[in-house]
Amino acid sequence: MNLLRIDASASGDKSVTRQLTEKIQKVQEDRHGDLSVTQIDLNEMELPFLSPDMIASYFTPEEKRSDDQKGIIKISDAIVSEWKKADIIILGVPMYNFGLPGKLKTYFDQLARVGETFHYGESGPVGHLKGKKVYIGVATGGTPIGSPYDHVTPYLKTFLAFLGMEELSIVSIDKRGDINELMSEAHQEIVSWQ
Repeated sequence: MNLLRIDASASGDKSVTRQLTEKIQKVQEDRHGDLSVTQIDLNEMELPFLSPDMIASYFTPEEKRSDDQKGIIKISDAIVSEWKKADIIILGVPMYNFGLPGKLKTYFDQLARVGETFHYGESGPVGHLKGKKVYIGVATGGTPIGSPYDHVTPYLKTFLAFLGMEELSIVSIDKRGDINELMSEAHQEIVSWQ
């Protein structure tokens, strides 16, 4: 089985979400044994923003793409390939100013590709990334999940469902307190997931 882990925090080793993704990964490795793990730190990636040339390249049939167009979407192609290959996906998502980190949004813009990760059917969009287990660790700095200020978890649920992933498990540290106690509570939730 293939596990893809993406960490989006800019806090480095002090990141609460990295501690959560570490715990989630360990539980999955204990459960599934020999996993092939791909770990991505978005802070180490150069991610281009969407541009007119990139969008034109996405919509050009693969066999008609120029070498320049292939170069423009090379990073996106790699991201799409990693997600297609993954059986288990772990996301570490901090809340920054009530929303996603900019790098994660840019990463998601590389992942959402018509004809690759979704298409439009008669009844609307159809996701191509079905059947994947998605585990998400969220840290908010004290903003309660589900509150009017939480623009992270609704976005994640909507975006991932759009691509076909509706089997999500989310653990959050969304209050202030002793970090060891909060991590212990989070760990209990993580080990309870099926």
